[in-house]
Amino acid sequence: MQSKLTFSILFWTYAARSKNNKTYIYVRITVNGQKANISLKQKVDLHTWDSKRQKSKGNSVKSRTVNLYLDEVKTDIFQCYRDLKQEGKVLTANLIKSRYLGEDIKIHSLLDIFEYHNTTLAHKLSAKTLCHYRTSQKYILQIKDLPTQLYNICDSI
Repeated sequence: MQSKLTFSILFWTYAARSKNNKTYIYVRITVNGQKANISLKQKVDLHTWDSKRQKSKGNSVKSRTVNLYLDEVKTDIFQCYRDLKQEGKVLTANLIKSRYLGEDIKIHSLLDIFEYHNTTLAHKLSAKTLCHYRTSQKYILQIKDLPTQLYNICDSI
């Protein structure tokens, strides 16, 4: 049995919310009729926006910059879709949105890593070795001058 999965990316603007003929560009991700919107926080002139092409009209530097940015966003969202599909996850619009925004990446602090290590290896280590690990943990976490990279370690698993 073959299942059909519909996926689309649409760029649009709110003409009613414009100020001084400038409005924000939004992207809508649709998967099987389920929609998720993202504000790109990029303004465009209403007179240069082409809703059919979903791009800015003209050959000005501003129009080319906006169009290049929209192409990058579309490529990034499509890459998120492909990555999630390859990982075998159930695809939803909100899942693709959270992957694009980086909200599905877990952030672990150094303390979290120490606790994970001590709990998972507690039954394999002798009591004295575990005591040494906890002492080292205590001293390392007392240091305030450690770079922030050591406190927040990204784990994309």
